[in-house]
Amino acid sequence: MVSSYTQLLERRYKDLLDQDAKDFIFFAVDGANRMQHLINDLLDYSRVTTRGKPFVKVDLSTVPWPCNKQSPEKDPGNPAH
Repeated sequence: MVSSYTQLLERRYKDLLDQDAKDFIFFAVDGANRMQHLINDLLDYSRVTTRGKPFVKVDLSTVPWPCNKQSPEKDPGNPAH
């Protein structure tokens, strides 16, 4: 919306604008486009957990030690034994 209105101002008043004003309009349009891209990316990121794959059962005995909450003493793969 910001980008569209700024471009509309540029089209309507282009003959009245000096180079500084044209530069300001370019920066405003560019910034608005980058902001829209950022918002879209954040929305995509926020949907990662809501559109994920369904949960599946996992055999926890196959999960490495730091993840399966066994103590290091009980971990047969622990080099500290």
